[in-house]
Amino acid sequence: MRQLLKNVRIYDGTGTDPYTADLLLEEDRIAKIADRVDLPADSVFDLKGKSISSGFIDGHSHNDWFAIKKEPLPYFQPFLLQGITTFITGNCGISEIGFEEGNPYTDHLGGGIFSFENRIL
Repeated sequence: MRQLLKNVRIYDGTGTDPYTADLLLEEDRIAKIADRVDLPADSVFDLKGKSISSGFIDGHSHNDWFAIKKEPLPYFQPFLLQGITTFITGNCGISEIGFEEGNPYTDHLGGGIFSFENRIL
């Protein structure tokens, strides 16, 4: 599938000023970025006034606790829908790594927000 995004404001993550261009997507890859792209596409969207970015980093996340779940996608999906593609984990001096099963202190972590239920092991 090819999608053409026309007139989109692009924040490319390099720290340079955003610019307006056309962006061609082929399947899940960026195939071309240019001032003007005139190639056939399955869908064409005029995104004048809209912006696109390569993704965002969540610099303070406790999502490592979701990663150990047997089915983590429902926990990650809200972040993905916001454009977050990278998480920095292990913040606040705690992480699920290093806690062994049967540790009597795990129920005190994070005031009960974090749990080892339904984890992969």
